[in-house]
Amino acid sequence: MRFFIFVIDFSTLGPIVNDAFLLAAMVLCALYAFFGTEDLVLDLIAMMTKQTVERVDEAEMEVITAQPPQRLAIIVPAWDESAVIERMLRGNIAHIDYPAYDIFVGVYPNDPATSLAVERVARDHPHVFAVVNPRPGPTSKGQILNQVVAQVLEQDERRRASSADPYAGIV
Repeated sequence: MRFFIFVIDFSTLGPIVNDAFLLAAMVLCALYAFFGTEDLVLDLIAMMTKQTVERVDEAEMEVITAQPPQRLAIIVPAWDESAVIERMLRGNIAHIDYPAYDIFVGVYPNDPATSLAVERVARDHPHVFAVVNPRPGPTSKGQILNQVVAQVLEQDERRRASSADPYAGIV
């Protein structure tokens, strides 16, 4: 078995190249230190000011739950997720403790396994919708999410036209 070791002697490249490598290394080290220190400072501020998550007391919760729930649209992009998407959707449906939501899953025409998994869930849960992207996948996450949001807005218009409750938000 042969091993090759390459050694580059930057001193043969001249002082300008050496200085450029040194400057680049120093800039990278400075950026790394700055961003690491920034995170540390923010964490220390949060700890020193004792920032915590505020709990909602029972009286506030009664006021909140007395309001009629507003419909939400949950959007999920899915490319090549056939192994997990059905379990994920069914698990979320079982654990979401909110009565007014629809789930829109963006799928691709060239990913039939994921589309079929979403359709199986949609047959059991009428508030789950598969949104088929017109472009074959994969595309950027922004592109598929834009397609899904467009479908949510179309569904929202249909809901308003039929006097059904419109979507109050997209998650």
